[in-house]
Amino acid sequence: LLSIAVVVGVVVVGFLDGRNSNNSSRGSHDEEEDHPTPSLAPSFDAFSNSCAVSFDYSEELMSERYMQLRSTILADARTNTTIHTPLSTIQRLALCWVADFDTLELTKEDDFVQRFIVAMIYFRWVTSKPDMMIAGDRLETRNWLTGVHECDWDFINCTDGKEVQRLRLSGLGLAGEIPTELFLLPSLVFLDLSFNDLTGELSSEMWSTAKQLQVLNVGANHLTGTIPEDALRNLQELRYLSIANNRLTGTIPSLWNLTQLRKLYVGGNEVRGPFPDLSASTKLETLVLSSLDDLTGTIPDYIWTFTNLDHLSLHATSLSGTIPTSIGSLEKLEFLDLSGSNFNGTIPSEMGRLSTLEQMRLQNNPSLSGTVPPEVCSLRLAAAECILVPRQLPCDCCVRSAQC
Repeated sequence: LLSIAVVVGVVVVGFLDGRNSNNSSRGSHDEEEDHPTPSLAPSFDAFSNSCAVSFDYSEELMSERYMQLRSTILADARTNTTIHTPLSTIQRLALCWVADFDTLELTKEDDFVQRFIVAMIYFRWVTSKPDMMIAGDRLETRNWLTGVHECDWDFINCTDGKEVQRLRLSGLGLAGEIPTELFLLPSLVFLDLSFNDLTGELSSEMWSTAKQLQVLNVGANHLTGTIPEDALRNLQELRYLSIANNRLTGTIPSLWNLTQLRKLYVGGNEVRGPFPDLSASTKLETLVLSSLDDLTGTIPDYIWTFTNLDHLSLHATSLSGTIPTSIGSLEKLEFLDLSGSNFNGTIPSEMGRLSTLEQMRLQNNPSLSGTVPPEVCSLRLAAAECILVPRQLPCDCCVRSAQC
C-alpha cells in the first residue's frame, strides 16, 4: 500500500511539474479543435491521503459520492461481470479520482462509467512500472486525468455519441500486462499497443468481451505464451491483426472464423508447426509469416486463390515445396518474398502475369533450379528491376546485390 501511495505521488507531482510547459506544445491539431483548458490534477497530499492511504480502511469510510458511484458501477452492464466488492487497488484508485478529485462536473446523465474504465487503464500502467515514470513522461503530460472529457484526452478517439472507439497507444513505453479493462469499452473497434514494453500472455479472458474489435495491434512487445485459438474465435469482426515480433510460442491456431480479416502479421515469434488454416480469410490483402524458423510444410493451394492479396512475405522459414503455376492468379500482388526458405523446382513462367509486382525476392533457396523465365524479366519491376533470385539460376535481368 505504501508503494501505491508513492507511485500516485510521483504521478501527481509529474502532473503539476509538466502541465504548463506541455500545454504550449500540444501541436496545431489540438489548437484547431479548440479544446477546453485542462484543469490541474489533484495535489499530492489530497489525492494520496484520500485514495491511497485510506486503503488501510474499509471502503465504507470513503465519501458518500464514492459509494454512490460504486453502486452504479457494480450494476452497470459493462462492468458488473468483472468488478465485484471488495474493489481492487486499481479500481479504488480510479473510482476515488472520478468521485472526489475529477474537476469535470459529471451529472447523473453523464457516462462516468466509461471515464472510470479509462482511469483504471491509466492507473494500471502507472502502478506497473513506476521506475520509468510512464505517466509522468508519456500519458499524463498529454492531458490524461484532467478536467476535460476523456474523448479529448490524447490518443483517444470517440464516436459522435462520445463513446471511446479508438485507442492509439503505440510507442509510449507502456509496461506490464495488457489491462483487461481495455476490453470493457463496448464501442472499442481500434486498439494499437505496438512498440511498447508489454509482457504477459494473450489470455482468452482478455478478449472475451471484445467481439466488436476490428483492428488489434500488439506487435513489437515482449508477449509470451501461446496464441489462444478460443480467444480469436470471439474476434469475428477483425480486419487487422498484428502479433508480430514478440516471444509467442506453440503453433499458429486455425483462423477459420476470421472471415473479415484483411491484414495478418505473425512473423518474428518462436512459433512452430505447419502453415495455419487461413482458408476462411478469403479477403486477405497482406500476409506476413516471416522470420519463423520452425514454420514447416508447404503453402496451401487456397492461398493462390486469394485474389485481393497484394503483399505476401514468407521469408526465413522452413517452408518447402514448389512455386505453383497458380501464383499467376494473384493479379494484385505487389510484393513477394519467399527468400531464405526451402522451396524447390523451377520459377513458373505464369509469374509473368503479375503485372502489378514491384518486388520479388526468391534468393537463398538453394533447391530452386532452372532459369528465370523471360516472362518474369519482361515485368520491368520497380526499384531497379528488383528481382532477387538464387545465384545458381541464370538470369539476365536480376539484381545480384542487396539493392532492393
